[in-house]
Amino acid sequence: MNWFLKLVRCGYLSASDRRQQLRDPPQQFPKLEDDLIVEILVRSFPDPKSACRCKLVCKRWSSLISGDRFTHRFASHHQYLLARRIIPSSSSANNIPSNNYIRIAGDKRRSEPWAELISWEPRAFVYHNFLSKTECEHLISRGKPQLARSKVFCHETRMNIESSKRTSSQGFVGSSNVVSDIEKRIADFTFIPVENGERLHVLHYEVGQKLEPHFDYSPCDYYNKTGGARAASVLMYLSDVEEGGETVFPSAKPINCSRKRKKRLELSVKPKMGDALVFWSIKPDGSRDPSSKHCGSAVIKGDKWLAIKFLRVNEYKVWNA
Repeated sequence: MNWFLKLVRCGYLSASDRRQQLRDPPQQFPKLEDDLIVEILVRSFPDPKSACRCKLVCKRWSSLISGDRFTHRFASHHQYLLARRIIPSSSSANNIPSNNYIRIAGDKRRSEPWAELISWEPRAFVYHNFLSKTECEHLISRGKPQLARSKVFCHETRMNIESSKRTSSQGFVGSSNVVSDIEKRIADFTFIPVENGERLHVLHYEVGQKLEPHFDYSPCDYYNKTGGARAASVLMYLSDVEEGGETVFPSAKPINCSRKRKKRLELSVKPKMGDALVFWSIKPDGSRDPSSKHCGSAVIKGDKWLAIKFLRVNEYKVWNA
Protein backbone atom coordinates (compact mmCIF):
# COMPACT_ATOMS: atom_id res chain seq x y z
CA MET A 1 0.00 0.00 0.00
CA ASN A 2 2.91 2.37 0.63
CA TRP A 3 3.95 2.16 -3.03
CA PHE A 4 0.37 2.85 -4.09
CA LEU A 5 0.24 5.99 -1.94
CA LYS A 6 3.54 7.17 -3.37
CA LEU A 7 2.21 6.70 -6.89
CA VAL A 8 -0.85 8.78 -6.03
CA ARG A 9 1.24 11.56 -4.51
CA CYS A 10 3.54 11.59 -7.55
CA GLY A 11 0.56 11.97 -9.86
CA TYR A 12 1.10 8.72 -11.77
CA LEU A 13 -2.51 7.60 -11.15
CA SER A 14 -5.63 9.40 -12.32
CA ALA A 15 -8.81 9.55 -10.22
CA SER A 16 -10.35 6.63 -12.15
CA ASP A 17 -7.12 4.65 -11.78
CA ARG A 18 -7.17 5.22 -8.05
CA ARG A 19 -10.76 4.02 -7.74
CA GLN A 20 -9.94 0.93 -9.82
CA GLN A 21 -6.81 0.11 -7.84
CA LEU A 22 -8.71 0.35 -4.56
CA ARG A 23 -11.08 -2.33 -5.88
CA ASP A 24 -8.22 -4.58 -7.06
CA PRO A 25 -6.70 -7.26 -4.80
CA PRO A 26 -3.35 -6.60 -3.07
CA GLN A 27 -1.41 -8.73 -5.58
CA GLN A 28 -1.74 -5.85 -8.05
CA PHE A 29 0.57 -3.62 -6.03
CA PRO A 30 3.89 -5.31 -7.01
CA LYS A 31 3.13 -4.31 -10.62
CA LEU A 32 2.63 -0.73 -9.46
CA GLU A 33 5.95 -0.92 -7.67
CA ASP A 34 7.65 -2.07 -10.88
CA ASP A 35 6.02 0.79 -12.78
CA LEU A 36 7.32 3.29 -10.25
CA ILE A 37 10.82 1.82 -10.39
CA VAL A 38 10.77 2.18 -14.18
CA GLU A 39 9.71 5.82 -13.91
CA ILE A 40 12.50 6.53 -11.43
CA LEU A 41 15.15 4.70 -13.47
CA VAL A 42 14.16 6.49 -16.65
CA ARG A 43 14.82 9.84 -14.99
CA SER A 44 18.10 8.63 -13.48
CA PHE A 45 19.96 8.00 -16.71
CA PRO A 46 22.02 10.79 -18.26
CA ASP A 47 23.04 8.53 -21.17
CA PRO A 48 22.71 4.96 -22.46
CA LYS A 49 25.89 3.67 -20.79
CA SER A 50 24.34 4.39 -17.39
CA ALA A 51 21.43 2.16 -18.34
CA CYS A 52 23.91 -0.57 -19.12
CA ARG A 53 25.46 -0.22 -15.68
CA CYS A 54 22.07 -0.26 -13.97
CA LYS A 55 21.26 -3.56 -15.67
CA LEU A 56 23.95 -5.07 -13.47
CA VAL A 57 22.56 -3.84 -10.14
CA CYS A 58 20.16 -6.74 -9.62
CA LYS A 59 18.12 -9.25 -11.59
CA ARG A 60 14.90 -7.27 -11.11
CA TRP A 61 16.38 -4.07 -12.52
CA SER A 62 17.85 -6.04 -15.41
CA SER A 63 14.43 -7.46 -16.27
CA LEU A 64 12.71 -4.07 -16.06
CA ILE A 65 15.35 -2.26 -18.11
CA SER A 66 15.34 -4.95 -20.81
CA GLY A 67 11.60 -4.60 -21.39
CA ASP A 68 10.04 -2.79 -24.34
CA ARG A 69 8.14 -0.45 -22.03
CA PHE A 70 11.34 0.84 -20.50
CA THR A 71 13.15 1.39 -23.81
CA HIS A 72 10.14 3.33 -25.08
CA ARG A 73 9.97 5.46 -21.94
CA PHE A 74 13.72 6.00 -22.00
CA ALA A 75 13.69 7.21 -25.61
CA SER A 76 10.65 9.43 -25.02
CA HIS A 77 12.11 11.05 -21.93
CA HIS A 78 15.50 11.77 -23.50
CA GLN A 79 14.50 13.38 -26.77
CA TYR A 80 17.83 15.18 -26.98
CA LEU A 81 19.57 11.80 -27.21
CA LEU A 82 17.46 10.95 -30.22
CA ALA A 83 18.19 14.31 -31.81
CA ARG A 84 21.92 13.75 -31.36
CA ARG A 85 21.62 10.18 -32.67
CA ILE A 86 22.97 8.75 -29.43
CA ILE A 87 19.89 6.54 -29.43
CA PRO A 88 18.80 5.29 -32.89
CA SER A 89 15.32 6.51 -33.79
CA SER A 90 14.29 3.05 -34.97
CA SER A 91 15.20 1.17 -31.81
CA SER A 92 17.09 1.66 -28.57
CA ALA A 93 17.93 -2.05 -28.24
CA ASN A 94 21.47 -1.48 -29.49
CA ASN A 95 22.14 0.87 -26.59
CA ILE A 96 20.40 -1.21 -23.93
CA PRO A 97 21.28 -4.80 -24.94
CA SER A 98 19.52 -7.73 -23.31
CA ASN A 99 22.43 -10.19 -23.46
CA ASN A 100 25.24 -10.65 -20.94
CA TYR A 101 27.82 -8.63 -22.88
CA ILE A 102 27.16 -4.95 -22.29
CA ARG A 103 29.26 -2.50 -24.25
CA ILE A 104 30.09 0.83 -22.62
CA ALA A 105 31.52 3.80 -24.49
CA GLY A 106 34.78 4.66 -22.76
CA ASP A 107 37.91 6.73 -22.70
CA LYS A 108 39.66 6.72 -26.08
CA ARG A 109 43.02 6.42 -24.31
CA ARG A 110 42.05 2.89 -23.25
CA SER A 111 40.76 -0.04 -25.26
CA GLU A 112 36.99 0.02 -25.38
CA PRO A 113 35.67 -1.18 -21.99
CA TRP A 114 32.74 -3.54 -21.81
CA ALA A 115 30.92 -5.29 -18.99
CA GLU A 116 30.28 -9.01 -18.83
CA LEU A 117 27.63 -10.31 -16.46
CA ILE A 118 28.91 -13.63 -15.08
CA SER A 119 26.61 -14.43 -12.15
CA TRP A 120 23.52 -13.36 -10.23
CA GLU A 121 24.49 -15.60 -7.29
CA PRO A 122 26.51 -13.70 -6.20
CA ARG A 123 25.97 -10.55 -8.25
CA ALA A 124 29.25 -10.50 -10.14
CA PHE A 125 30.51 -9.03 -13.39
CA VAL A 126 33.78 -8.23 -15.13
CA TYR A 127 34.58 -4.80 -16.52
CA HIS A 128 36.99 -5.63 -19.31
CA ASN A 129 39.65 -2.99 -20.06
CA PHE A 130 38.68 -1.08 -16.92
CA LEU A 131 42.28 0.11 -16.45
CA SER A 132 44.88 1.08 -19.01
CA LYS A 133 48.34 -0.49 -19.05
CA THR A 134 49.76 2.80 -17.79
CA GLU A 135 47.35 2.82 -14.84
CA CYS A 136 48.23 -0.79 -13.99
CA GLU A 137 51.94 0.01 -14.01
CA HIS A 138 51.32 3.12 -11.90
CA LEU A 139 49.51 1.15 -9.19
CA ILE A 140 52.25 -1.48 -9.10
CA SER A 141 54.96 1.16 -8.81
CA ARG A 142 53.07 2.92 -6.00
CA GLY A 143 52.38 -0.26 -4.03
CA LYS A 144 55.62 -2.17 -4.58
CA PRO A 145 57.78 -0.20 -2.08
CA GLN A 146 55.14 -0.80 0.62
CA LEU A 147 54.89 -4.58 0.17
CA ALA A 148 54.86 -6.71 3.32
CA ARG A 149 53.46 -10.11 4.25
CA SER A 150 49.68 -10.10 3.87
CA LYS A 151 47.59 -10.44 7.01
CA VAL A 152 44.03 -11.43 7.82
CA PHE A 153 41.66 -9.84 10.30
CA CYS A 154 41.26 -11.78 13.57
CA HIS A 155 37.77 -11.29 15.04
CA GLU A 156 38.89 -12.32 18.54
CA THR A 157 41.77 -9.86 18.89
CA ARG A 158 40.41 -7.22 16.46
CA MET A 159 43.89 -7.17 14.91
CA ASN A 160 45.44 -8.16 11.59
CA ILE A 161 47.62 -11.25 11.90
CA GLU A 162 49.71 -13.42 9.56
CA SER A 163 48.02 -16.62 8.48
CA SER A 164 48.66 -19.60 6.21
CA LYS A 165 45.26 -18.86 4.68
CA ARG A 166 46.76 -15.89 2.87
CA THR A 167 50.36 -16.10 1.68
CA SER A 168 50.67 -13.07 -0.59
CA SER A 169 52.34 -9.70 -0.02
CA GLN A 170 50.45 -6.42 0.03
CA GLY A 171 50.99 -2.69 0.29
CA PHE A 172 48.72 0.32 0.48
CA VAL A 173 48.74 2.80 -2.38
CA GLY A 174 49.17 6.47 -1.56
CA SER A 175 47.13 9.24 -3.14
CA SER A 176 47.82 10.54 -6.63
CA ASN A 177 45.86 11.98 -9.52
CA VAL A 178 45.79 8.57 -11.20
CA VAL A 179 44.50 6.89 -8.04
CA SER A 180 41.82 9.57 -7.64
CA ASP A 181 40.66 9.03 -11.22
CA ILE A 182 40.43 5.28 -10.65
CA GLU A 183 38.48 5.72 -7.40
CA LYS A 184 36.02 8.07 -9.12
CA ARG A 185 35.63 5.54 -11.92
CA ILE A 186 34.89 2.79 -9.40
CA ALA A 187 32.24 4.99 -7.77
CA ASP A 188 30.72 5.76 -11.16
CA PHE A 189 30.53 2.10 -12.18
CA THR A 190 29.30 0.70 -8.84
CA PHE A 191 27.02 3.58 -7.74
CA ILE A 192 28.78 3.59 -4.37
CA PRO A 193 30.28 6.95 -3.25
CA VAL A 194 34.06 7.38 -3.13
CA GLU A 195 33.76 8.08 0.61
CA ASN A 196 32.54 4.53 1.23
CA GLY A 197 35.73 2.96 -0.09
CA GLU A 198 38.56 1.60 2.03
CA ARG A 199 42.14 2.47 1.13
CA LEU A 200 43.27 1.02 -2.17
CA HIS A 201 45.96 -1.62 -1.79
CA VAL A 202 48.07 -3.77 -4.10
CA LEU A 203 48.75 -7.48 -3.68
CA HIS A 204 51.53 -9.60 -5.16
CA TYR A 205 51.30 -13.38 -5.53
CA GLU A 206 54.39 -15.39 -6.43
CA VAL A 207 54.41 -19.03 -7.54
CA GLY A 208 52.65 -21.21 -4.96
CA GLN A 209 51.02 -18.33 -3.10
CA LYS A 210 47.25 -18.36 -2.65
CA LEU A 211 44.23 -17.14 -0.72
CA GLU A 212 41.91 -19.70 0.86
CA PRO A 213 38.07 -19.48 0.68
CA HIS A 214 36.60 -16.65 2.75
CA PHE A 215 33.94 -13.93 2.87
CA ASP A 216 34.70 -10.22 2.54
CA TYR A 217 31.48 -9.48 4.44
CA SER A 218 31.60 -9.41 8.24
CA PRO A 219 29.04 -8.01 10.73
CA CYS A 220 31.47 -7.63 13.65
CA ASP A 221 31.88 -4.47 15.76
CA TYR A 222 35.01 -3.42 13.87
CA TYR A 223 33.11 -3.10 10.62
CA ASN A 224 29.99 -1.66 12.24
CA LYS A 225 32.06 1.18 13.75
CA THR A 226 34.03 1.91 10.59
CA GLY A 227 31.29 2.22 7.98
CA GLY A 228 29.30 -0.98 8.12
CA ALA A 229 29.76 -4.24 6.27
CA ARG A 230 31.67 -4.56 3.03
CA ALA A 231 28.96 -4.33 0.41
CA ALA A 232 31.09 -4.94 -2.66
CA SER A 233 34.65 -5.73 -3.68
CA VAL A 234 36.51 -4.50 -6.75
CA LEU A 235 39.45 -6.67 -7.85
CA MET A 236 41.56 -5.00 -10.52
CA TYR A 237 44.02 -7.29 -12.28
CA LEU A 238 47.28 -5.45 -12.91
CA SER A 239 49.06 -8.25 -14.79
CA ASP A 240 48.44 -11.35 -16.83
CA VAL A 241 49.22 -14.69 -15.17
CA GLU A 242 50.65 -17.49 -17.30
CA GLU A 243 49.02 -20.26 -15.27
CA GLY A 244 46.91 -20.35 -12.11
CA GLY A 245 45.89 -17.40 -9.95
CA GLU A 246 42.19 -17.50 -10.83
CA THR A 247 39.57 -15.96 -8.55
CA VAL A 248 37.16 -18.79 -7.75
CA PHE A 249 33.63 -18.75 -6.30
CA PRO A 250 32.96 -22.36 -5.21
CA SER A 251 29.30 -21.76 -4.30
CA ALA A 252 28.36 -19.42 -7.14
CA LYS A 253 25.89 -20.08 -9.91
CA PRO A 254 27.37 -18.94 -13.25
CA ILE A 255 25.02 -17.01 -15.50
CA ASN A 256 25.16 -19.75 -18.15
CA CYS A 257 24.50 -22.58 -15.68
CA SER A 258 21.31 -24.48 -16.48
CA ARG A 259 18.69 -24.88 -13.75
CA LYS A 260 18.49 -28.57 -14.67
CA ARG A 261 22.16 -29.09 -13.85
CA LYS A 262 22.37 -31.05 -10.60
CA LYS A 263 25.87 -29.91 -9.69
CA ARG A 264 26.89 -26.27 -9.88
CA LEU A 265 29.95 -25.34 -11.85
CA GLU A 266 32.60 -23.32 -10.07
CA LEU A 267 32.71 -19.73 -11.21
CA SER A 268 36.30 -18.84 -12.08
CA VAL A 269 37.81 -15.59 -13.37
CA LYS A 270 41.25 -15.65 -14.95
CA PRO A 271 43.46 -12.58 -14.31
CA LYS A 272 43.89 -10.31 -17.32
CA MET A 273 45.70 -6.99 -17.16
CA GLY A 274 43.24 -4.11 -17.04
CA ASP A 275 40.15 -6.14 -16.18
CA ALA A 276 38.17 -5.51 -13.00
CA LEU A 277 36.05 -8.11 -11.23
CA VAL A 278 33.20 -6.59 -9.21
CA PHE A 279 31.10 -8.73 -6.92
CA TRP A 280 28.62 -8.02 -4.14
CA SER A 281 28.92 -9.65 -0.72
CA ILE A 282 25.38 -8.65 0.22
CA LYS A 283 22.02 -9.30 -1.35
CA PRO A 284 19.71 -6.43 -2.38
CA ASP A 285 17.96 -6.78 1.00
CA GLY A 286 21.26 -6.16 2.85
CA SER A 287 21.83 -9.70 4.15
CA ARG A 288 25.04 -11.60 3.52
CA ASP A 289 25.17 -13.51 0.25
CA PRO A 290 26.49 -17.02 1.02
CA SER A 291 27.44 -17.50 -2.62
CA SER A 292 29.99 -14.64 -2.38
CA LYS A 293 32.52 -16.94 -0.71
CA HIS A 294 35.65 -16.89 -2.85
CA CYS A 295 39.35 -17.71 -2.99
CA GLY A 296 42.48 -17.03 -5.01
CA SER A 297 43.93 -20.21 -6.50
CA ALA A 298 47.68 -20.73 -6.26
CA VAL A 299 49.86 -19.18 -8.94
CA ILE A 300 51.49 -21.98 -10.94
CA LYS A 301 53.55 -19.97 -13.41
CA GLY A 302 54.30 -16.24 -13.49
CA ASP A 303 53.40 -13.42 -11.09
CA LYS A 304 50.02 -12.07 -10.11
CA TRP A 305 49.55 -8.38 -9.36
CA LEU A 306 46.20 -7.25 -8.06
CA ALA A 307 44.66 -4.03 -6.72
CA ILE A 308 41.67 -4.25 -4.37
CA LYS A 309 39.08 -1.72 -3.30
CA PHE A 310 36.56 -2.71 -0.63
CA LEU A 311 33.34 -0.69 -0.60
CA ARG A 312 31.35 -0.26 2.62
CA VAL A 313 27.64 0.22 3.14
CA ASN A 314 28.27 3.66 4.68
CA GLU A 315 31.11 6.17 4.70
CA TYR A 316 34.37 4.48 5.69
CA LYS A 317 35.99 5.69 8.90
CA VAL A 318 39.41 4.82 10.30
CA TRP A 319 39.21 2.45 13.27
CA ASN A 320 39.88 3.96 16.70
CA ALA A 321 40.18 1.19 19.29
